[in-house]
Amino acid sequence: MVTWHDVRELVEYDSKGSPVVSLYLNVDGSIRSPIKYAEVLHQLVRSVRTEQAALGADETACAALDADLAEITRFVGAEFNRESWRGLALFSCRDQGFWRAFRLPHAVADTVQVCHRAYVRPLVELMSTLGRSMVAFVDRRAARFFCIDLGSITELEGLQDDVPGRVRVGSTYGVADSKIEHSIDEQIRRHVQHAVEHLDRHVTHYQPDRIILAGSPDVLPQFRRLLTNGLARLVVGEAHGLMAIAKPDDVFSEAMETIRRSRSAEDATAIRRIREVAGPGGLGVLSTDATLRALFFGAVYELVVDGAVTLTGHRCVSCGRMYAEGCACPECGESRVEAVDDVIESAVELAITQDARIRFIGPESERIGMDGLGALLHFPLPQAAAYVRPAREPDMGSQR
Repeated sequence: MVTWHDVRELVEYDSKGSPVVSLYLNVDGSIRSPIKYAEVLHQLVRSVRTEQAALGADETACAALDADLAEITRFVGAEFNRESWRGLALFSCRDQGFWRAFRLPHAVADTVQVCHRAYVRPLVELMSTLGRSMVAFVDRRAARFFCIDLGSITELEGLQDDVPGRVRVGSTYGVADSKIEHSIDEQIRRHVQHAVEHLDRHVTHYQPDRIILAGSPDVLPQFRRLLTNGLARLVVGEAHGLMAIAKPDDVFSEAMETIRRSRSAEDATAIRRIREVAGPGGLGVLSTDATLRALFFGAVYELVVDGAVTLTGHRCVSCGRMYAEGCACPECGESRVEAVDDVIESAVELAITQDARIRFIGPESERIGMDGLGALLHFPLPQAAAYVRPAREPDMGSQR
């Protein structure tokens, strides 16, 4: 399973100028047989070889590329066991002995890129969009907990308490019945408190983005009331219709609908928060260039990315500032620049190295005022100085 630590390692990997092959392959068994995804892999390999030949790659570069593609083909055909995996992300730089293979529980779009760094945008988008969720199911005697990570569900350690059943309706023991009922209520309360403590430990360990509650109608309200403020803030909804004996796949199906709804609401909230604090001296920026400037200063707390946008741009060779529009660097005025094929991709990579949170917003999300990137900031940006290039010294010899 891929982690953010793995992604940061990919971003920070220095290939020392050697090409890195990044290949994503959809191996979802519901739509592709092994023969079919092997055919797709062959097409990707053939297309990248054709592309590199058209670019005029020399013999050494072509040999290195062939070694990488051969290793990828060997891995998919001989070593990879699909089981329940639905996606593959492979990164190879044989020149430097670099190889990473990530099996993914969620399908990815087929793509291959050859560059001097790993292409991580699809991986980051997948991790940002799905995130990590936790489901907590509680009834009168048991509590079950599940972690949903990148579309895969795992059942965690639960608990079982010995709580007796209710007193039978119509009993003739009177006051004794009331005392027994009160004792049972207290045992249920202690059981629910145990469940909250279990959930808190799981949340501390797994750090989920959200929590979904489920359980019996007579216990669930009490469970919600006993949650700490920190746990309550993570709750995004309830999954109804689950039984105590539900299989993990059933829990996953019920929870995913709640997760999709919560993601849409979370995206809208994130953009609304940025708009509320945006402006001169504010803690939010909505334009791509303003966000790139915030990354330059290391000010980004959460980067918001429109996954549908790709933008070319520039990087200043003097100060390193990236920008999407204009000729000279808007920060220092330097006119010498490097071309950046996709400033969105580069911004995501930079945000990862700065430990910023990253949110890819879905196609249905509101984008008012956003042209590709936006961000919440740790601190306000310094006021941009209007850079004026020094006047050129006159050539005194020409005036003699």
